[in-house]
Order: sequence, then C-alpha cells, then structure tokens
Amino acid sequence: MYKVQLHGVDYAKVYPGILPLAEDLKDIQVPLSLSFGERVRLLGYDSITSKIKPGEDLAVAFYWKFLQPLPPQSKITMSLRDIKGKIKQTSQTSFLNNYVSDYRTSSGIVMRDVFLLKTQPSLRSGSYQIALEWFEAQNGKVLEVKDTKGNLKGKQAIIGNVDIVNF
Repeated sequence: MYKVQLHGVDYAKVYPGILPLAEDLKDIQVPLSLSFGERVRLLGYDSITSKIKPGEDLAVAFYWKFLQPLPPQSKITMSLRDIKGKIKQTSQTSFLNNYVSDYRTSSGIVMRDVFLLKTQPSLRSGSYQIALEWFEAQNGKVLEVKDTKGNLKGKQAIIGNVDIVNF
C-alpha cells in the first residue's frame, strides 16, 4: 500500500498479502457486512485516499469472507457513479486476478484483494459513489447484495465515496 522510490523514480508498489492478520481485520478502515449471494461477504475495505486526480488509480483493499467455495471465472466489477447515479467509470477483474485457484476459497476463509481502478484523464472533478458487484461467468448471474438483516440492496452495493479533484 505504498511506493518504493529510487532516486525519485517509482520502483515498486507494495501491497499487503492476501491473508489478513487478526489486527488487520480489527483495523479495517470502512467496516461493512454485505453478502453477495450465498457465496461471499464483504467485511469492509481500506483505501489509501478519498481524493485522487483524473487518470490516477483508485486503490482499494477489500476484505472478503467466503461462505461457500468460489465458482470458476467469478468477476468483481467496481464502478464510479456520479451524483445522478450514472456509471462514469468501471473496471472488472477476476478475484485476486486469478492468483488463487477457485478451489482454495473454502468456507470461512478471509482474503484481502487489492483492486485498482484506473480513472480516465477526462473524468470530471466531483464526488463519486463506489459501487461493487460479483458476477459468476459460469452461469451468467450477478449475485444479489444483502445487508446483515437480510435486506435486499440490489445487484450492486454502494460502499463509499471518492472525490476526483484537479489539484
């Protein structure tokens, strides 16, 4: 979650590992409890910043608890929505960029997944909602989102905000 520089040049980006420690789970910046279908629960996320410039990456570390093994070819979509709810930016990727085999996501395991959303340089300044969805390519199904009380939140979860600013 930081950059290593040599002589003022970005050399490497360092991210936390995929298996969070107990103290990582206690210190989640934005704690949540949202279930995506019967398969996975979002425990919360950490973000480096709540403000970025157009063209920069929005880096978010999600904490996922698996309720069932993950089906093959599952995808996570993160979108930015403007104040009218219109999607202005979106990115889709496989869980952990296919770093971990689907069979390793057994029930009860918690994993951290760092998601990078590259914003377009043309993205206008303003406040945007961060929306998430899980898609199972195997059956063409978007998982429904529910809160801890079982209330249906739809097919996308609005999990927070980010400000796009021209510094």
